This record gives sequence, structure tokens and C-alpha cells, in this order.
Amino acid sequence: KLFFKTIGNDIWLFCFGVITAFASSWVGLQVPKVFGKLVDCTKNGEELKGPATQAVIVLLVQASLNFLYSTLISIACERYSSKLRNTLFSSMLEQEIGFFDQNSTGDLINRISSDVQLVRSALKHSVSLGVRSIGQIVGGIISLVLISPKLSFGMMTILPSMVSIGTIYAGWLKSLSIRSQAAQAQSTIVAEEAIGNVRTVTAFSNQHYEADRFKEKNKKSLSLSTESGIQIGIFQGITSLALNAVSLLVYWYGGTLVTRGEMTSGQLTSFIIHTMNMQHSFSQISILFTQTMSAMGGMQRITEMINRIPHINSNKGYKLKNLKGHVEFKNVDFRYPTRPHVQVLNGLNLTLNPGQVIALAGSSGGGKSTVAGLLERFYDTCGGEVFIDGISIKKLNAKWLRSKIGIVSQEPSLFATSIIENLRYGNPNATFEEIIEAAKLANAHQFISIFPNGYDTVVGERGVQLSGGQKQRIAIARAILKNPQIIILDEATSALDSESEHLVQEALQNLMKGRTTLIIAHRLSTVKSADAIGVLSHGKIVEFGSHNQLMKNQNGLYFNLVQRQLSQKD
Repeated sequence: KLFFKTIGNDIWLFCFGVITAFASSWVGLQVPKVFGKLVDCTKNGEELKGPATQAVIVLLVQASLNFLYSTLISIACERYSSKLRNTLFSSMLEQEIGFFDQNSTGDLINRISSDVQLVRSALKHSVSLGVRSIGQIVGGIISLVLISPKLSFGMMTILPSMVSIGTIYAGWLKSLSIRSQAAQAQSTIVAEEAIGNVRTVTAFSNQHYEADRFKEKNKKSLSLSTESGIQIGIFQGITSLALNAVSLLVYWYGGTLVTRGEMTSGQLTSFIIHTMNMQHSFSQISILFTQTMSAMGGMQRITEMINRIPHINSNKGYKLKNLKGHVEFKNVDFRYPTRPHVQVLNGLNLTLNPGQVIALAGSSGGGKSTVAGLLERFYDTCGGEVFIDGISIKKLNAKWLRSKIGIVSQEPSLFATSIIENLRYGNPNATFEEIIEAAKLANAHQFISIFPNGYDTVVGERGVQLSGGQKQRIAIARAILKNPQIIILDEATSALDSESEHLVQEALQNLMKGRTTLIIAHRLSTVKSADAIGVLSHGKIVEFGSHNQLMKNQNGLYFNLVQRQLSQKD
């Protein structure tokens, strides 16, 4: 079902290639007949021109058909693998954030690259060579029976045992392939983590440690791959032995029949060429068989991913005509899918009125960032509800909702492309004038203009070419271009120096104007100007009020947090 859905209209190209492959195998069956005639004509002293001309025509037609079916099937399979990769990647992107918490990046990348490559190669070879080989085997059996029923019957006694052996090996090789691919994915995970965090690895001089980790994972992958190779070798060795036994039977028994006068030398020649072609076809099928079993393991992983239904459907739900920005958390309980026994939020109640700036304070691990994740509907609550303008967030279209929310985090996510492309990520239809205006409001235009390539400057992977403050200001400009009704600032200035923080704070003020804003921060300078501050402890709001109101309670948690921060500065 997935195959037909993915291949689409290319199925006709695929089918025509299959038909052409069968035609090629049928033409190939004429070659032994022609050579048999040449042998008989030579022995009887007859004219060779006719059979020789026929042989040349047959060979030319077969070569043309081989080119045609190989080209058609190659094009169809390449298009199919491209569509399959696109479908797989799209399916991954539609999954909820909890799915990515439970599955490593390396494993997912392995499915897109290695697994799809396995399926593409197996499909291409099994169809282009497999169809032709099957056609030659079936046609060859019919031809052999017509040439000599006695000799054919003797040869056929061995075939059922070969089929039985192949069936037994099928399940074993498939399970072995799945385990081998899973082990390979684990080594990919280690490599992806080490390369992605190469600065940390280098800073701690842990290159040897990471290399040893990779070797350990690769060792397990090697062990399973070696076992798979041995099993494939055993299978192909047994197949080769059986095929050679068939050939010896043909030579011995066929020579006996010629001696008795029950068949001619030309017929035996045709029979032997048919047998050799079938032997070659069986060898091809045995190789394709093992390759297909490996690909089936990869296809199983791909199919599981594509058919997986996300726990949060981001494409269904209401879209409000006029979002005001009223947010309410009502008795919210939450536990992360990866840590189901840890209660992160416990009866949380919080209200943000339209245009209001609310800050969340509290110790690390208290659930502040979790509140932001629930507002973006990265996760669903385990209890209670989150309401937007009085409507449950679960009833709203998640993609539409996220398009109305702008987020600036401690470590902004920038892509390895130009500054202008990163800015347009917030609004693909933004004009250059709108981009410049947003950059000015974010205090980013000045430093961007200093770069030799200006807005076309490539920022490097994850924005590595920019400083922390520059990345933050680009992220703010991107959020301004998005023009959201709700803003989330998640530790947006915690990693900046004083000068950068001043520029970013000024940019944030421009971003927050007239918008409902949720601030998550530790720094006093960030939260004290908020309309109200909620203090999180043990998964719930334990204190709520303005900075001045909360500072009056000298026994309160917020007062202690502020005093601790001031003492650290001193």
C-alpha cells in the first residue's frame, strides 16, 4: 500500500520496465535455440548464414531491451526513493516533540539515509535483475521440458530442496538485518553527538573518549554485520553447490542420451546453455534474496515511522479570527513522556491577560520552561487545561497557534544559511524593507551592515559565526517579523554580558509592545519590570505579584532568590 501510494504515476514507468524485462528474458531464451541450430547445421554440413543472421538479430534485440528495461526501472526506482525519503522526512516533522525526546537524532537520520538507500538498491536490483532472472528460469524450464523431458525431470528433483533452504534463511536474515541496522544507528548517534558538540569535546580534551565510545558501538555493529556476511556466504555457497550439481547431472545424463540417440548434439548444446543461463539466474536471485531480506528490515523501520500517528495532530482544530492573547493555565498537571514518574507541574494556575507581561521565577528544574512548552503545545497536559481566549488549547489548530506565538530562547536556533534567510524564517513573504525595519527594532541592523556581505552573510552551523548577543538580536528580529500576539522569552538574556544584555533588553521592549508576554528568567533585571511575577516551586505558583509586592515578604521565596543573586554580584 505504501509502495503504490509513494510511487504514484511512476508506476506506469515501473510496469513498462517490468514488461520489457520479461520481454528481454523471452528473447534471451531464443539464444540457446539458435546456437543449437548452428551446432546441428555445422555437424550436418548445412548452410550457416540463416542461423548466424538470426543469432545476430536476437543478440541485438536482447541488448536493446536490456538497455530499455534497465533505464526505465532505474528512473522509476530513483524517483520512488526520492519520494519515499520526502514522505519519511515529512512524517518525522509532523511528530510531537515528545517523540523526539524518546528517539535520538542519529537514529532518525539513519532511517532517512541508510534505510532508504537499502530499500532503493534492493528494489532496483530485485526488479531489474530479479524479474529478468525469474523470466529466464520459468521460460528455461519450459524450454528444457520441450527439448528433453527425461533430462528435465532429473534436474527438477533438486529444485524443491533449494527453495526450501531459501525459505528457511529468509526469516533469519531479515531479523539479523534489523538488529544490524539498529546497531549501526547507535554508532551514528554517538558520531552525531560528538560532532555536534565538538567544541565541548575539544574543551575537555575528550577526543579519545568519544573515539572509544564510537569504536565500542561500531564493534557491535561490526559483529552483527560479520555474522550477517557469514550467513549470506553460507547461503550462497550452498546455492552454488546445488547449481553445480545440476550442471554435472546435465552433462552426464545428457551425454548418455546423445549416445543413445534420444537427443541431438544441438539439442544438448541448447539444453546446456539453458541450464547455464538458469544457473546464472539462480545465482542472481540468491544474491538478490539476501539483499532483499536486508532491505525488508530497513523498510520495516521506514514503514513504522511513516505510519506512526502523532499524539498531537497539528493540522486539526479551530483557527480564531481575532486572537486577543488571553492565556490561562487551570489546575495543570504534567509529566514528561520520558520521565512518567516525575511530577513536573502539580495543579498549576496562571493567567496572562492580553498585553500583560508575566514573568516566571524559581529555581532551576522547577518547571518554568515546561510552562512555555505547554503554551506552544509541544506537549499535552496530563491533567487540567490550558485556555487561549477561553478555548481549550487542545481544540485549536496547533500549527495556527504556533504561528501566533513568538519565542526567543537562551540559545537561539539559527540555520547554516544567510542572515536574511534566517530572518525570513519568521515570515517567508517579508519584503527587504520589512526585514531591515525589524532588524533596526532588534538593534541588529548596525552590526549586520558592518559585515562585508551584509544580510547575505552566512552564519555557520547553529550561528557559530556570530556572538551570543548577535544571535539573540537576530532571533528577536525574526520574532518581530513573525508579528505574533503572544511572546515567550525563555532565559533570553541569561548568557549575555552587560553590554549585549542592554542592547537585547532594548530590542525585547520593542518586541513586547502590545503583546501578551511570558518571561522565564533568573536575572533580576529581566523580571522586575514585568507587570506581575509568578514564583514556581514544586510544580505550582506559590507567590504572585509585582516585584515591589513580593519584596515586602522577607520570608518569601522570591525575596530569597533576589537576595541570593545580589550577594553573588557582590
